[in-house]
Amino acid sequence: MLGELAAKAAGQCIYAYVGEQLKKLRVKSLRDLSTRKLKEIINTAFQKAHDSVIASYVQAPSEYSFPVPGFPVQGRVKPQAVFNLSTIEGGVMVYTSPKTGLRLVEFGTTVSLALVEPRAGFVVVAHVGDSDVVVGSVDDSGFVTANDMTKTHSAFSMSERFRIAELLSAGDDEDSVNLRDDGYLEVLELGGLPSSVALGMTRAIGHKWLEEYGVIPRPDIKCYDISEEDAVLVLATDGVWDAMHPRDCCLFVLQRLLAEGQSVDQVARDLCQSCVFMQEKAVGAADNTSAVIIRLDARSQAGKDRERSVKGGSVFLSLGGRGERSVVSGAAGI
Repeated sequence: MLGELAAKAAGQCIYAYVGEQLKKLRVKSLRDLSTRKLKEIINTAFQKAHDSVIASYVQAPSEYSFPVPGFPVQGRVKPQAVFNLSTIEGGVMVYTSPKTGLRLVEFGTTVSLALVEPRAGFVVVAHVGDSDVVVGSVDDSGFVTANDMTKTHSAFSMSERFRIAELLSAGDDEDSVNLRDDGYLEVLELGGLPSSVALGMTRAIGHKWLEEYGVIPRPDIKCYDISEEDAVLVLATDGVWDAMHPRDCCLFVLQRLLAEGQSVDQVARDLCQSCVFMQEKAVGAADNTSAVIIRLDARSQAGKDRERSVKGGSVFLSLGGRGERSVVSGAAGI
């Protein structure tokens, strides 16, 4: 609930801060910055975004409809429930609904950031949560590969389990948290509510109540040199990755971009709609489903054409001086 508000606030904050810092430093290329300086800028941006989302808790709307409408699936949109804001003992804000009872006002968002310089052949990726980033590549024979740029922050990760266990062992909360086998971090008692609160990730922006139990906004950051075979960068939420393996996703995207000549706008929309449909059909419900597609092949000289084939479809791809991108969201935030 309210995750879409957190996503919007975090995105605007990170975009503004990173852009402001790069402008202030007057760098012509990201390569002109040291890795240390890049990480300093990005870490600060994520922290500012986190602080912004936490500050927005007091602005929670008095009435809220959930779930947020997304793509129609099989001609229908999920029914919504209406929640009303109230305060319980201790000044804790909750939403109430006749059907679901009390829900703690607790929200946040995953974030994946990509700074892309196609001409320079350079990408910087930073993320928290389970919105992962993949580079799709095509070799001369047309074989497609997927290079995972991120690793999901969840209780599936042993390094995240160790980090949280070490944090909790230093305080009195060790018995209050269950790092479940399904990847969720579960706090057994929170905000005076009788039920537990669980989150499917161990890092995120926001989540005021879960921060003391190890949910942090510190991103993992990776620098990457774009190769001649790299064709596309896909940033997507778990609604995509729950439905598609990274290579299957890259095959889906590249077949439509290169072999069929579709625009990135259409491909991003088709990707999200397909993943929503698959999740609805498989488990009856789709998770947040958002995607960003950025073409990387603009790093070659302007006006040059390269012939590539994907799954047997031969095409000519114009390689200009700019990267083409698209953003499509079915829902965002957590």
